[in-house]
Amino acid sequence: MIAPKHNPFRAQQLDAIAYRPIGVTWEQIDARLAALRCRAAIRGPHGSGKTTLIDALHHRLAAQGLRIVRVHLQRDTPPPTRSELAALTATLGPGDVLMYDGADHLPMLRWRQLRRATREIASFIVTTHRRRLLPTLVRTRTTPALLRHLVAELLADRARSDIAARCDTLFTEHRGNLRDALRACYHLASSPRRQAAKR
Repeated sequence: MIAPKHNPFRAQQLDAIAYRPIGVTWEQIDARLAALRCRAAIRGPHGSGKTTLIDALHHRLAAQGLRIVRVHLQRDTPPPTRSELAALTATLGPGDVLMYDGADHLPMLRWRQLRRATREIASFIVTTHRRRLLPTLVRTRTTPALLRHLVAELLADRARSDIAARCDTLFTEHRGNLRDALRACYHLASSPRRQAAKR
């Protein structure tokens, strides 16, 4: 059995995965963001890399000297009140970037309040699963080939052909959700039965 701290699919390893654009280059993403006047949405299904992309954009924009403010609203998190949103936006200035991960969980009245209050800041980027909150910057998607590539990278030189061989099945079972598929790999890697089968 692989100890959790040595599991190649542990959370720290997954969090370190960089965003891999599919069908678009970083130069095209940067150009589209500029064309949208730095107000855009990253759209895609669960586990398709929205947060990973917003992490990458965070670093790219911070390198330009902009101050980044991040908010992550989850489905089970109570939405902010009107006064909480007002307190947040009151701290923002012309050189700031607001990245709102999970904006589709905001009630529409709160969304309209947030959008009005961010008109004068440098950039406003959100992630959303379905709702057309802002013009789309990137529509994230996944492929079985991407899952195979990430699994091979995470395994490095570990001889775990049993996990690598299951990538396409895991992709289908988890409906293209790479986050869930990689979590399944964590359990496969820590399974005593599969370790025994390997030997």
